[in-house]
Amino acid sequence: LDILSTTANGRYAKLSGTSMATPHVSGVAALLLAKEPGLSYSQLKSRMLATSQPLAKLRNRVKHGVLNAYNALTNTVPPPDPNDPSAWPSVTQSHSTAHPYANDTEQEFVVTVPGATKVAVHFDRFELERGFDKVTFFDGSGRKIGEMTGTRNDDYSPVANGDTIVMQFKSDYSVTAYGFDVDRVHYQGSPRDAWRSVEDPVSTPHPYRNHM
Repeated sequence: LDILSTTANGRYAKLSGTSMATPHVSGVAALLLAKEPGLSYSQLKSRMLATSQPLAKLRNRVKHGVLNAYNALTNTVPPPDPNDPSAWPSVTQSHSTAHPYANDTEQEFVVTVPGATKVAVHFDRFELERGFDKVTFFDGSGRKIGEMTGTRNDDYSPVANGDTIVMQFKSDYSVTAYGFDVDRVHYQGSPRDAWRSVEDPVSTPHPYRNHM
């Protein structure tokens, strides 16, 4: 996004989209072919896809990840994004709007996993009027961490530091849609309800002896 590029009349501008992505992909492809001229088209494509860097916020938006020239040239497959909630454990929780939701609705949902260090909710279904109805997310301290609107089925909220994420849903006065269903919460850390006591019976002899 916002790649600085040359434009007409010797000027510069920040642009986005495939027009900016194409020269970057072409450049990495040229570097790869210069290093390994025997690569076929399919091998070249597979290498760049396999070595792209996973990025949690691009999940369900791109097929793989962010092109990485170093990874491609060294044939390094990167590990999953540690901030991707899909790789975290989860607990079942249900939170939903009305289906469909009403006009001029304001509703707040507070989601907590006691003892967690990071949390994110998973939306089994998320369908709002794009650009007009939205969910705003805050962490437990009240800091805004992001917004979602439109259709985002099988997707995750932004990640909140701490054990709490607050969702503020707001619709306008016109078009309504399905709303959303949260089916689980993903977390990092050790939730308190995950701890269990372990009993390991220890006994003296019956009766015990002197000078033991």
